[in-house]
Amino acid sequence: EPERMEIFKMLREMFLFAPLDVEAAILAAGRFSGKMDAARKKSENEKFPRDAIKVDWQVIACALAKKCKVLYTTDKRLLQYASSELSIRFPPDVGVQLNLPNF
Repeated sequence: EPERMEIFKMLREMFLFAPLDVEAAILAAGRFSGKMDAARKKSENEKFPRDAIKVDWQVIACALAKKCKVLYTTDKRLLQYASSELSIRFPPDVGVQLNLPNF
């Protein structure tokens, strides 16, 4: 448990965990509504639910609303959608897999 809390503390100091606030929600709705239709059509072929795609766009909007320049992710769809909006990087390997608590 103490080791886990140290890792959380380090992550909070290094990264911004942007919330889906009103600004991000408005940005997601306005900026990505046209792109959503194309993503939805593609997802029908790849079996991605509409809600999963919507959440991907909301994550991107959260980063943009907070003026982030880099998005750290291992999510392949998010990599594809965000690459024209943000610089994408894979998170650093911490070397230890922990069970994270639910917040």
